[in-house]
Amino acid sequence: MRARATHCYDPHVMVEDPQRLQAPYEARVRELSERLEQRERELSVLAEVAIEVHSTESAQSVFEIALDKVREKLGLSAAWILTGEENDQQLHLAAARGVSQRYIEEVRRSGSSDCLCREVFWSGHTMQARNTTQCPRMPAMIEGSSVSGGHACIPLFFRGGSRGVLNVAAPAGRPFSEGELRFLETLGHQISLAVERARRGEAERQRHDEARTAYRELRAAQERIIETEKMALLGTFAAGLAHEIRNPLNSIALQLSVIERRNARLETDLGIGELIGIIREEVSRLDALAGDFLQFSRADRVQQGFADLNLVIEHVLRLLEPHSAACDVRLVYQPPSDLPPLPIDAEKMKQVMINLVRNGVEAMTGGGLVTVKVVLNPESVQLSVEDTGPGLPDDVDVFQIFTTTKPGGTGLGLSIARQIIASHGGAITARNAPGGGALFEITLPIAPRDLP
Repeated sequence: MRARATHCYDPHVMVEDPQRLQAPYEARVRELSERLEQRERELSVLAEVAIEVHSTESAQSVFEIALDKVREKLGLSAAWILTGEENDQQLHLAAARGVSQRYIEEVRRSGSSDCLCREVFWSGHTMQARNTTQCPRMPAMIEGSSVSGGHACIPLFFRGGSRGVLNVAAPAGRPFSEGELRFLETLGHQISLAVERARRGEAERQRHDEARTAYRELRAAQERIIETEKMALLGTFAAGLAHEIRNPLNSIALQLSVIERRNARLETDLGIGELIGIIREEVSRLDALAGDFLQFSRADRVQQGFADLNLVIEHVLRLLEPHSAACDVRLVYQPPSDLPPLPIDAEKMKQVMINLVRNGVEAMTGGGLVTVKVVLNPESVQLSVEDTGPGLPDDVDVFQIFTTTKPGGTGLGLSIARQIIASHGGAITARNAPGGGALFEITLPIAPRDLP
C-alpha cells in the first residue's frame, strides 16, 4: 500500500493565496453587479413601456409609443416596425424613428423587399445583422449615420395571421449581446400583447359603432314607415275633403255670377258688388286650399324617368322671374356643365322648386337674393336653395303638415315637397345659413329607383 502524502503547514503559501484569489473574485462581483444593474434597467424599461403601451386604445399609438421608449431608454439611434399578413409578399412600414426619409419612402412605395426582416417575419426567430454584408441596405437606413453597423430583428406575433418585425439599430461598432436580444424579445412580446389589446378594443368600438348606426338606421326606417303611413292616411283624407269642399265652392261661384248679373241691372248701388268681390276672393282662397290638399294627396305618385335637372331649374326661375322682380329679389343660378340626366319626375321637381324659390322670394319683403346651386357627387346630386331673408324660426319643423311661417299660408307646401323628394329616394333638410337666411338642401340619387 502506498503511503499517503503528508501536507505540512506553510505560512507563506497561506498568506499568498488570498491575494491571488482576490482579483478573480472582485471581477466576478463586478460582473454580477453590472448584470444586476442591467436587469434592473431592463425591468424598469419593460415596466415603463408596458404602462405606456397598455394604456393606449390604438394599435398605431402602441407602435409609436414603443419606438419612442425604446430609443429613449436604450439610447438607440433608430428603431422601426414592419407589419404584414401571412400571405403578404411585401412588408409595410407601421412606424419609424431615426430612419432615413429615403428608406421610409421606398418601403411605403414598394414595401420591404428581400432582406433580413422578411426572413425573421417568415421564420419567427430573432436574428441580428452584425455588418453591412449581412444587411447591405443598412447604411441607407439610419438617418445621418456615417458609421456602418448592424441591427436586430425581433418577431412580433398577433392573432389572426398578422405578424410584425421590430427592428432596432445596434450601437456603432458593437453588436447586441445574447442577453440584450432576449430582453428585446421580451419587449417585443409586450408590444404584441398591447397591440392585441388595442385591436380588440378597436374591433369592439367598431362593432359598437356599427350597432349604434344600425339602431339609428332602424329607428329612422321605422319613423319613415310611420310617417309614410300617416301621410297616406292624411292624403286619403285630404283628397276626400278637397272634393267635398270644391263641390259647394263651384255652386257658390255659379250663384255669385247670377247675383253679379242681377246686381248689374239695378239702378242704385247698394254695395252688393263690393260684397260679391270679397266673397269671390274667399272662394278663390278656399279653392286654392282644396287644390293644395289634392296635391298633397298625390305627392307620392311619381312618374320617374330621366330628365335634365338644369332645364327644370331654369324653367322655374324663368317662371318666377316677374314675381321676384316685383319683390326686388334677384335669382341666381349657375348650372354645372357635367350634370347627367337624373331619374326624376320633372313636373314634380318643378313643383318642389317653385315652392322653395317662391318661399325665399316672399320671405324678403325688402328685396334680396335667392341662390340655387347644384353639386354633383359620386352617387348623388346636392341641390340647395338659399335666400338672404330673416331665416327660419328655432325649434320649428317647417316640413310638418299645417306648419307655416307666412301669413295666410296653408302649411302644406313644404310637406308636399318632402313627400316628393322622399318618393325619389332622396332627402330634404332645412336650416339657417351661416350668413343668415334660410337654406334648403336636397339630396337626390343618381342611380334610378324602381324604374320599370
